[in-house]
Amino acid sequence: MYPIAGFIQVSMVARGFSRGTLASAMGYRNASKALRHLDRLKQNGQAPLDFQVRLIEALGVDPVDFESAMEATRTLQREEARRQREIETALARAAFRPHLRVIPERSIPQPIFVAAWTGVNFWLVQALPDNILTTPDARRLHAVAKIARAHYARTGGRAGPFGAIRGYLFRIEFERAIELDIEGTPTGHHHEGVVEEPQAFLTIKK
Repeated sequence: MYPIAGFIQVSMVARGFSRGTLASAMGYRNASKALRHLDRLKQNGQAPLDFQVRLIEALGVDPVDFESAMEATRTLQREEARRQREIETALARAAFRPHLRVIPERSIPQPIFVAAWTGVNFWLVQALPDNILTTPDARRLHAVAKIARAHYARTGGRAGPFGAIRGYLFRIEFERAIELDIEGTPTGHHHEGVVEEPQAFLTIKK
């Protein structure tokens, strides 16, 4: 339970409010609308500002105390988001395999539903042989360049909804990549740190 949810619940009990009587005290004719806002506020700390003002007035609470509960909620959400990013990064690192990642013309696909249905990797990732890391350095770059050229030729230099292929990243390690041009030749640019991957999501409204 987020701090704002606990604050609201305690305040409702103190004033003897049920969910229905609270909506009425806030001046809502449409109780369902008020309760939707209330549930959203308790579940994720978000609700229209005018709803928050009416809620504060109906509960008879100090706006400073209400805002303190909201800030505590935001702080907890930031911490949850940070932990989730750490988990996702750890999982991605454990699953990582060296590969070629297309540098596309645009990071947001058009139309987006195509990438959402097929998956981003279908357009932007080219697998590499399992033995690529054990291949001597000089031969390794030559082999990767050959694969990059073959990929470019096979796709006609296009990454589907992501547009034209501008080059490649040879992701040799999870947090290290070598930039290549469309011929597979190193450009001299190296990327250190986690590479941000384009994403596309399709949400179906019920």
